[in-house]
Amino acid sequence: IETFTVVALIYLAISFPVSQFVGWLERRRGYAVR
Repeated sequence: IETFTVVALIYLAISFPVSQFVGWLERRRGYAVR
């Protein structure tokens, strides 16, 4: 396996849950404001 592939997989594994979590926080904040 190439190093680039490993880096890409790790990046996806980290960035996907983080983006989901941020979206969840944004929704909660939006509900709290209203």
